[in-house]
Amino acid sequence: EFSVAGGFYESSFTVALSYPEQEVDIRYTTDGSEPSLLSLSYRGPIPVGESQSVRARAFKGGYLPSELSSQAYIFNNESPLPVIHIATDPDHLWDDERGIYVIGVNGTTRHCPTTPKNWYRSWEYPAHVTLFEPDGSLGFAAHAGISMTGGCSREHAQKSFNISFRPEY
Repeated sequence: EFSVAGGFYESSFTVALSYPEQEVDIRYTTDGSEPSLLSLSYRGPIPVGESQSVRARAFKGGYLPSELSSQAYIFNNESPLPVIHIATDPDHLWDDERGIYVIGVNGTTRHCPTTPKNWYRSWEYPAHVTLFEPDGSLGFAAHAGISMTGGCSREHAQKSFNISFRPEY
């Protein structure tokens, strides 16, 4: 449970986390990655002062981890358009070996006659996708898969994602 729902904000605040069962270890991240037993252990309210995700999961010895929970906090949004926030492990995007948003070292030339690039791979990674309406209200929030799309437009600075809503997510 998050004490503050995701949405649009203009000033910093703190987020408290809780879980209905006692004697659990709540682990969280603020970089978009999924929390694991190696993630920060929740000990008190988390400061939020910039656009980011907070993702949390409860752990208890001898049990499977809880469902993954995520909230997206967007600061100083002035767009008249809906906002889509994607939270995923930063390595899924930026790692040289497996990142889909970089040239990288494991590329292919599948679409364009250029040097090999990771963004031409057919890799899909888990993510949490949140859509906020222009007024800041929640359109939807869901676990999904993201992959690159766009043929040769992937050569441009801004690249397009496929967002896949499949049962495994």
